[in-house]
Amino acid sequence: MTTTYATDTRTLTEAALRKGVAARLHGTDDPIEHGGDVVAVELLDLGYLVHPAELRDLSELDLQGILAAARKISGADRTYVPVYPGFPAQVRNLSTLGLIIDQIVYYFSVAFDPDGKELDRYATVDRSVDIRPSLPVADLLIAAKPLRVADADGLLDLAKSLIHRPVALSPDDREFVMAVLAYPVAHHSAPVVDSDLDDLLTGVRNRENWQTVIEALNNSASVPDETVASAALRTAEGADDLLRAVLTLYTDPLRDGSDAEHARVLRSLSDSGHWAVGVRSVPKPIRKLLVRRLGELTDGYRADTLFTRSNLWRRIMRYAHPYQFARTDAEKRALDIVHSNIEYKTFASLVEAAFEAGQLAAAVDLLSQRPGQLVARIVHLASLDGDLDYLRQAVADAGGRARATQLVAAYNGLAAVAAGRSTVQRVTGRANFVREQTSTLSAADACGLQQAVRAALVGRMRRLGGDLITPGLMLGTADTAVVSTINRDASSTDRALERGEKFTVRGEHGVVRLFVHWFNGPWRVDLDLGALLLDADFRQVTTVDYSSYHDNRGFATYSGDITDAPMPDGAAEFIDVDLKAVLRAHPGARYVAMTVNSYTGQHLSAVDHLAGAMLRSDGDAGKHFDPRTVTTAFRSSSESTLVSPMVVDLVTCEAIWVDTSNGSRTAGYSISRGGTLAEAIAAEIGVDRMTYGDMAEMAAEAFGVKTDAGAVDRELVKALLAL
Repeated sequence: MTTTYATDTRTLTEAALRKGVAARLHGTDDPIEHGGDVVAVELLDLGYLVHPAELRDLSELDLQGILAAARKISGADRTYVPVYPGFPAQVRNLSTLGLIIDQIVYYFSVAFDPDGKELDRYATVDRSVDIRPSLPVADLLIAAKPLRVADADGLLDLAKSLIHRPVALSPDDREFVMAVLAYPVAHHSAPVVDSDLDDLLTGVRNRENWQTVIEALNNSASVPDETVASAALRTAEGADDLLRAVLTLYTDPLRDGSDAEHARVLRSLSDSGHWAVGVRSVPKPIRKLLVRRLGELTDGYRADTLFTRSNLWRRIMRYAHPYQFARTDAEKRALDIVHSNIEYKTFASLVEAAFEAGQLAAAVDLLSQRPGQLVARIVHLASLDGDLDYLRQAVADAGGRARATQLVAAYNGLAAVAAGRSTVQRVTGRANFVREQTSTLSAADACGLQQAVRAALVGRMRRLGGDLITPGLMLGTADTAVVSTINRDASSTDRALERGEKFTVRGEHGVVRLFVHWFNGPWRVDLDLGALLLDADFRQVTTVDYSSYHDNRGFATYSGDITDAPMPDGAAEFIDVDLKAVLRAHPGARYVAMTVNSYTGQHLSAVDHLAGAMLRSDGDAGKHFDPRTVTTAFRSSSESTLVSPMVVDLVTCEAIWVDTSNGSRTAGYSISRGGTLAEAIAAEIGVDRMTYGDMAEMAAEAFGVKTDAGAVDRELVKALLAL
């Protein structure tokens, strides 16, 4: 695969800023006098906090690039014009009937007058702009994002730390890693000899991340394709790695317009439609090495994925002519499996036969040979006839050989069963879908299996993590954020955020202002901002969006529905939610969930948009949008038409980053009609999933160290997750 990335530093500067880093990429012998001081003040206005002294030695190019990236990420480079310029007071002072009539008039103006899309052409309500009071000092820099300065070497160190984490990179992480690895190679500051490439590719736990490194190196003209391919094949750990390498380096989209599907195939290793992948010529030395490595990496049941992914392998082999290079029986066997020249029974088929027969002990005995699969299928295993104690003991004994992330995922899956909650299934390159909880396992039995998984995780830490713990270490356990094990579909955010991250929204800042800004694409785009009120059991209480003007007066103020977002200004919508007034109006409410809905049916991943939340003590003061009050801004990467990025807990006064979707592909939708989004939210925060604090307590148990009420060392937890 050949992908073109920007060769200048803008991409890297922006990607670094999302990581809280101001990139020093250009040298200078004559820095601008007081340039760092001026830029630090400008960054304050954009919601970033950095000491001026750190910026004083930066070149003019770096300072300009950092400011441009900050404006883009914060949303300050967009135009925010609500339907009513006096929002929110103007909306509060209008009658519900007046709002509805004015909105209907606007809809007709858009539908029947191509030149009448301006908000004030047929307005029945005054659109003149009133002078607004200044933003209160208490609201300034509520959630300022701290920055540090790093040069190319510092950025490379950060990229390597991300690559070696056990979970797949998020889209933001991928962009950062791609930009960082391209930069030093393009500027000749990194060696490209074989041993250095091998060092970079060795020890990467998550193989999607390994694939990202290959892609980044391949996109650099300074490293020959064959050099990258050789390093990739040498460091491959299985047949799937070999497939990832060849797909990344030697395939292109088969047809025009299939780029997104081709990218999905590269991640999922699945092209059931047979239409996304076109194979280019593979050099003879690479073909020869590929066949040799196939023989080395597919002994026994390690050949299973050759069989299950044979459609992709056959397409590649048409261009590889592999049998001319096959010298050993192992190599010939691998090729025969691909081409179905021999009968091959997969390990999975043996397991499925045991499942089909309902034989718990037989299935457990088989899966104990592959502990990762044992814990991944623990809920299914528990549904078979047999002694659950046998399963618990097998998990306790063999589970410690599963990866830590697999154990955490199994623990969370059992937590969903115990809570009776649905689960959100995330499919690479596809929309999420909400899967109803159908397990018949009792809550007590689920909790018992959880304890077995926990014991296995403690044992794995004790066996492999001793080097991470220093004598006399005191471990803080105060962190209720859940441990994230899936990031590949995460939204692009203005700061580093993980699902389950929490931040406070209490004190004087009792108004949460939700916002969305967007532009049309090739066709008209209509996004709708919404707020979904849920009770403690995640049942819908009421909604705030374009269809519910009459239900939310007194606790929420909606800026009005805009259905078109032409360039150059686009369109913006806001909703102010008074958190105290919510409970007065709806005492049974527990959560306020932000929603963004694509009414015109485009997937949000394909729409140029920015959404998020601000904290205000006075909604009528200051500009409608002020980056200094933004707690988070994001662009959804969801392949669906409806998302919920964050939820506010009205009891704890915390905002929780959920970044979820029910996978909806429906156009013309309103959240007031119900649906499964509430279930998707419940799957994220209505389940007692493993937290960073839980992981710290397990580490203390594993190594016999003391704990206190201090903050959790998240870097230590992430290192333990990599075991």
